[in-house]
Amino acid sequence: MKNLLFTFLFSLLLIGAIQSQATNKLFNRTWNKTVTTPPTTYSFTFRNDSTCNFVNPANQMSTTAKIKLEGNVITFPAEGCPNEGRYQFTIDENILNFQTVNDACNDRKDAVEGIWTATDETAGSTASQTSSPKKIYMDIAHGQKFWNDPETMDQSGNIERVKYMTGEYLKTASSVNAGLLYLKEEIKPKNLSDCDLLFIHIPSSKYTPSEVKVITNYLNNGGSLFLVMDEDYWSTLNDANVNDIIKPFDIQFGNQSPDTNLGGVTKPGLITEKALKITYLGGRLINKNTPFCFSSAKEKYPFGVFKNLKNGGKLIVMGDGMVSLYMTSWQDVNDFQCSEFMHDTFKWLLAK
Repeated sequence: MKNLLFTFLFSLLLIGAIQSQATNKLFNRTWNKTVTTPPTTYSFTFRNDSTCNFVNPANQMSTTAKIKLEGNVITFPAEGCPNEGRYQFTIDENILNFQTVNDACNDRKDAVEGIWTATDETAGSTASQTSSPKKIYMDIAHGQKFWNDPETMDQSGNIERVKYMTGEYLKTASSVNAGLLYLKEEIKPKNLSDCDLLFIHIPSSKYTPSEVKVITNYLNNGGSLFLVMDEDYWSTLNDANVNDIIKPFDIQFGNQSPDTNLGGVTKPGLITEKALKITYLGGRLINKNTPFCFSSAKEKYPFGVFKNLKNGGKLIVMGDGMVSLYMTSWQDVNDFQCSEFMHDTFKWLLAK
């Protein structure tokens, strides 16, 4: 009985310590959340005096309010809503996730719920000295096979996998001072006017001639593109005319790779400073340009290439999608370095 009581008390202390750590990580930081409708970036700043400042640039609103904190549950005051709103939160490094406990105010719920990324306010911190977050636009308007917006997609099926990938993606974006926005309709010049990096991952429908022109013009004017295809099982080159996008830059996807060995590596150099062990299991050949991703077995069939354009534009083109889906484990191999790879590629693509 004595041992059981000790275990129970220790568990309470441990839970309290974990909640205290989460609380400490919450304060004195500015948390950002980017939404697409209308395009804007909300920000929260939580302070040690239990106040928070909320900024909505879309309507030029900035308000400071007193919050109640109970463990890992925050209660926001009514502040224009009929009632208070209660939210449970978790923090993983620079990622804050709010989930609704009880809130009848849909406007506040839409703004608060979801995933936020952090910048520190502490004096001398790296984050406090950075410029405004860069913007990564993810295309999900062309039948993408894996990526979607977890906030608006069908909540059945692979929603949990998409939530996991999005959380990892946001960690990567935060590590390079960037935020994530979604392109959900036909791509037009205005959509890429403030885009720092365009992310296209295994589309399965065609881009219109107008869209192809918009994207190529964007690259010719110094934009960056991360483009991924995979085997025909997921999408063929007839399904998605991605070669039309990269043809002006002398890059082309080819046939399926005859190399189906498990596991890939990066070649140390401009993109990754050291060799990284990355996920690969068959893919699509890529013709020409500078390869940096290879099968673990041989360098004969590269599945990742990059190119610097004369005007400052940059491209990374991948013939396998596993590493950019954060698939750190596959067929009993559990140490693929997906996050490190995505960090290094984003860092290079966003550096201007």
